[in-house]
Amino acid sequence: GASFRCPVSLPPIASEEDLLAVLSYGTVFLNAASLHWRALAELCLAASSALHIPTNINIYVTGRGRKVSTDVHTDNHDVLIFQTAGAKRWR
Repeated sequence: GASFRCPVSLPPIASEEDLLAVLSYGTVFLNAASLHWRALAELCLAASSALHIPTNINIYVTGRGRKVSTDVHTDNHDVLIFQTAGAKRWR
């Protein structure tokens, strides 16, 4: 259901087919992605330097056709969102 949360790590994703299979369950969260990809780390460093605040990059990938990516929630920190594909209705 919409409130299901996977309590374990995801299996290794080695192909687009693997990713699509996992996305059939909902949204994949890649928290602290900037710790794992050099280009994202460089972007965080540039943003931190320009804004004079710590920055971090999380990536969320939601399967096609899903109406909800995550439960309604609030964050305890400021968030700036860049949506790179698809459409979303923000409330």
